[in-house]
Amino acid sequence: DVYKRQLQEFGIRLLTYDLPGFGESDPHPNRNLESSATDMAFLANALGVDKFWVVGYSSGSMHAWAALRYIPDRLAGIICLFCVFIFLFSCNFSICLV
Repeated sequence: DVYKRQLQEFGIRLLTYDLPGFGESDPHPNRNLESSATDMAFLANALGVDKFWVVGYSSGSMHAWAALRYIPDRLAGIICLFCVFIFLFSCNFSICLV
């Protein structure tokens, strides 16, 4: 509840989703980082958001970098925390919508 109040105070909408095969979602074995970035764009489109921030935590940082690679025109920026990834661009994520 504390975080919710702080996000509201600053006018930030936070959207998170489970990657395929994680949490409550079904696995999709043919997924890759490009399709992850495309999913981010689809979610933002559905909410009517043009530009957004991507926050990647740990291995989710790969998905933030993928967004920077595949949908750079949609991003206001990325934040990577405790990054753990192999830096390749044939290369529990969150989208922060402002």
